[in-house]
Amino acid sequence: MLVVLELMSLVFIAGLYWLYNRKALKELDPHIVAIFQKYLDGKHTTQELDVLLSHFGLPGESENLKALIEQQFEKAKPSPIDEAELNDMVAEMHENIHNVINPPKKGRNFIFWYAAAGVLLFFTLAMYTYLVIHKKNENQTLTSKFGEDVLPGGKQAYITLSNGKRIELDSSQSLVKTIDGKLLYNNGNVLSADTESQIATINTPIGGEYQLILPDGSKAWLNAASSIKYPTRFTEKERSIEVQGEVYLEVASNRNKPFIVQSEQQHIEVLGTSFNIRNYTGNAITTLVHGKIALENKATKEKIILMPGEQSTLSAQSIKVSKVDPTDYLDWKDGSFTIKDATLFETCQELERWYAVTFNYPTGFKNSEKALIMVNRTEKLSEVLEALQSIYKVDFEIRGREVIVK
Repeated sequence: MLVVLELMSLVFIAGLYWLYNRKALKELDPHIVAIFQKYLDGKHTTQELDVLLSHFGLPGESENLKALIEQQFEKAKPSPIDEAELNDMVAEMHENIHNVINPPKKGRNFIFWYAAAGVLLFFTLAMYTYLVIHKKNENQTLTSKFGEDVLPGGKQAYITLSNGKRIELDSSQSLVKTIDGKLLYNNGNVLSADTESQIATINTPIGGEYQLILPDGSKAWLNAASSIKYPTRFTEKERSIEVQGEVYLEVASNRNKPFIVQSEQQHIEVLGTSFNIRNYTGNAITTLVHGKIALENKATKEKIILMPGEQSTLSAQSIKVSKVDPTDYLDWKDGSFTIKDATLFETCQELERWYAVTFNYPTGFKNSEKALIMVNRTEKLSEVLEALQSIYKVDFEIRGREVIVK
């Protein structure tokens, strides 16, 4: 009910401006479209609602609001509209408005009544669209031969600042950058205008990923269940960050200010390079694409120099270096992931992080099969399980967020 009331206020503003500011439809701002979609899905924040109200309160924007509503109506593609139901809604809304606004007697009142009629038109269409879309979504159940299906992860992350402010990042965006201490999306929309240096931490949950541009222009890709902690201004002699989970970095070159990457087990110093750090299961795996990095095992103080095409596997006791094809370890940031000589357990660990599910195995379960696994991260879980069923000779059952291995 609250959402409907908010929508009514949103459309009311647009309806008033519609009477006095009928202009040609302008190109819709993609960011506004994304917020409007989140609004209809009931996933908007108070701040985002304020943005919508402010935006559509501007002269000339009411036609854009109408276009957005019509787009949503088309997107819903409902079954043939029940005209009687729609007419009942119109009549009910008309009566409600009539009870608030007296019948017109003067010209000015007539204008206001005409405005109310415009609001009625907008609100009726908007409310009907909202109900159709949500009814459709509520009735839609993803099913597969394994049971209820699970959609893949997506653009999910949040930033926590040292002043305590927490910012949920827009899932319709994919990248946030830090410039002169300010946080903003790639389209220029500002998240935090505070220019004072703070410590920011960007976290991706299980089933999430996001991109980040650091204050020096270095780029970072965060895989699921990962984080980067960094200052919003690099004011020290070193550019130092902390990472957890899996992060791919393209470091901007600056020989006068070394780039330092700290993780739980290792210390890495670079000047300008591209590499991937992975630390989910206790062993830190670093894969170098370009450049050169100096890596130190914090526990043993052992140091090595990693060259392009080399991968280090660091444990509490030692550092093992091997030659690899770096592309096999980077494709997760481009929408897929590859695992060589993967066991079922290793594969399912990847799926757990991306699909936010838990795999449960029968007591005493063993599977010694190994295979080259290549998974498209945009596929539904059932499509991946169907391939694994054939490779590992097992069966699955999906129960909500639990996957039973048989």
